[in-house]
Amino acid sequence: MKILPVTNQYNNNFKSNYLAQEARQILRNPSLFRRELFRDGLIYKDLAKFDYYNRLNYEGLYNAFRYATNALKVRDEELRPDIAILEGIKNNNVEYLRILMEQRELLPFQPDGEISVKVLLEGKNHPNPNIRSFFEDRYLEKRSLNREILAMQEEPPAYTIIEGSDIYREMMGIKKPDLLNEFFKETSDMWLNRAKELISHDEDNFGEVRIATIEKIVNHEAFDSIKNESLNISGSKILHLLAEIYINPNNTEEMELLNSIMKQCRKKNYNFDIKNDFGETALDKAREAESTPLIEALENINRR
Repeated sequence: MKILPVTNQYNNNFKSNYLAQEARQILRNPSLFRRELFRDGLIYKDLAKFDYYNRLNYEGLYNAFRYATNALKVRDEELRPDIAILEGIKNNNVEYLRILMEQRELLPFQPDGEISVKVLLEGKNHPNPNIRSFFEDRYLEKRSLNREILAMQEEPPAYTIIEGSDIYREMMGIKKPDLLNEFFKETSDMWLNRAKELISHDEDNFGEVRIATIEKIVNHEAFDSIKNESLNISGSKILHLLAEIYINPNNTEEMELLNSIMKQCRKKNYNFDIKNDFGETALDKAREAESTPLIEALENINRR
C-alpha cells in the first residue's frame, strides 16, 4: 500500500501551528521561554514575522532573551542567533533585528561558536539599506565589544578584588575610571539618533509621527538621557511632536498610550515647560492644534 504524504503534511502543519502559539505566548510572558524551543531555531520563523513597532511585542522579545541569558544562563550560541538573525533578514524585519543585534548585542553565532558567513552575506547583500547597516564591518566589531559590556552590566560581580594599582587608588582616595558609565555616556548620541530614525521613519511612511512611536521612545530605558533633546529641525522635543498628532478621545488604545507617555515623562522629570526653537511649549502647540486630550493632560500636570 502506498502511503500518502498527507500524514507528514499534517504533522508539519501541527508543529508549525504549535510553534506559532508558543511564540505568541513568549512575547506576552518571557518567563515561558524554554531552552528546548530554541535548539533547532524553528520558533524564529514565527517570531521574525511579528510587528515590533508594537511595544508589547518589542518588550516581550527583549525580555525573553534577557531572561534566557540571566535566569537560564543560556549561552549565545545555544540560542541559535544565526537562525534568528537569518529569519529577520528573510522577513525584512528591521525592528526585530534591531532588538537582537542592537539591544541584545547578538551576532549570528552557530552552535560551534563560529559566526555564520552565510548570514553575514545575506545581510550585506540585502536590498534594504537599513538591513545592510547591521552588517557593516565596523558595526559588527562594535557589537562584539558591546556584548561583553552588556554582560558586565547585567551580571555585576558579587564582590570586588582590590589588588595592584587598585590598592594605591583606594589608599589615596583616587576613584577608578568607570569605563562602563563612560561607555553609556557615549551611547546617548546613539539613542538620540535612534529616536530620530524612528520619527523620520514614521514621517516618511505615514506622513506624521505615530503616538505608538512616541510611547515607545519615552518608555525606552535610555529616554532619560535624551528627554530634553531636539528631535527635528524645528527643535521639537518629544511632547512637541505629540502635540502634532490627532488623539481621538474616544479611542481607548490612543488614550492608554497618551496616559503611558505622560506617566513616563513625569517619572523621568521631563521639563514640561521646555520650548522648541520658536519659543513654544508643548502646551502652546497642543492649544494651537486643538488637541483636547493633550491639553487636559498638560494642564493637569501644571496644576500639581
